[in-house]
Amino acid sequence: MRLPRLLLVPQPPLSLAHVLAIRAGWVSPSWAPVFALAALPAAALAIALGRRPRDVGATAIAVLELGWSAVHAAMVGMAIGIRSG
Repeated sequence: MRLPRLLLVPQPPLSLAHVLAIRAGWVSPSWAPVFALAALPAAALAIALGRRPRDVGATAIAVLELGWSAVHAAMVGMAIGIRSG
């Protein structure tokens, strides 16, 4: 029962660090980290939904983190748009 919850730990701080690094100019905006970080809650959601009994807590957190991944993608998309002129 711990695997879905372990997959949910790194996504929020790493995505925030990615956005802050883009803002500081340390890295250029790219879609690769967005998709890599979105894969973690997606995998956790798939594992949590496939288990019996279902892990409702991990499912709810995974859905929230997928929403945060959409916000992360929007911020990176705006940064790409601003940089491209």
